[in-house]
Amino acid sequence: MYKKLIEAEDNKNTIRKTLADVSRFQNYLANKGETKAIYHHLDEYLATYLLSIRKNDDDEYEPVTLRSIVGSIDGNFKEQSTHTLSSGAVVQIFPYT
Repeated sequence: MYKKLIEAEDNKNTIRKTLADVSRFQNYLANKGETKAIYHHLDEYLATYLLSIRKNDDDEYEPVTLRSIVGSIDGNFKEQSTHTLSSGAVVQIFPYT
């Protein structure tokens, strides 16, 4: 019983994190005035985004955190049955995470 409650809470946290990561990425693109179909330039967009984002204290994110953000965005694309990142160059930027 407790295991199901823990799994349900983990799912809520995963969904919340995914939505936050995707929202921040979409805001980044909107602020840059990017209106092209995202999947045509996804590697470029994501690479520049990952290089630009910072923590609230202006420190850089650890590579494992950046890989997690890529995973959130990729998962969102998979859910929408659009382009995925799993074989793209962006994932290879952090091969050891």
